[in-house]
Amino acid sequence: MALFDKEAIENYKYAEELFELVQIKLKSTKFTKKSNTYFFILKGLLKCGFCGRTMYGHGIATLVLCEALGMTGDDLLRKPCRDAVRFIEAAQDLHGGGWRYLPRGDSDLSVSGWQIQALKAAHLTGLNIKGVDEALDKAMTFLHWIRGPNGGYGYNGPSDSYSLTGTGILC
Repeated sequence: MALFDKEAIENYKYAEELFELVQIKLKSTKFTKKSNTYFFILKGLLKCGFCGRTMYGHGIATLVLCEALGMTGDDLLRKPCRDAVRFIEAAQDLHGGGWRYLPRGDSDLSVSGWQIQALKAAHLTGLNIKGVDEALDKAMTFLHWIRGPNGGYGYNGPSDSYSLTGTGILC
């Protein structure tokens, strides 16, 4: 699912304000070293405490960046999108195919759903980032594995969780 549509953003009442907000947030982008990895943080974009410092928040921030690039086509957003997507690829669970709160951990659907949506949005931007399709293929393997007996989806194993089935279907 892609949220961007150039015609819709041009007709959107607050399009200018949204664009200015994205530009302000990009100027405050910082890279910090943690666990031999670089966490991409859009300062102030995610004010949800723990979520803003984990893969959960990174997936949401990357989705926002990619959607903003798709809406505006602004070249300023290309490098941050590429960097954020490359980090998602590098953080993927090597065995399970999904993501967890910290890079290269095991997989769960609540975190993986955001990464999958961010990768899909990145794919639709036309940036042609090497590795996106492969990361999505691995993620689909994870989704197939956690699918429950009645068609639902589980958190980190096969089950039919009401709360996560919507995420599984969306992905």
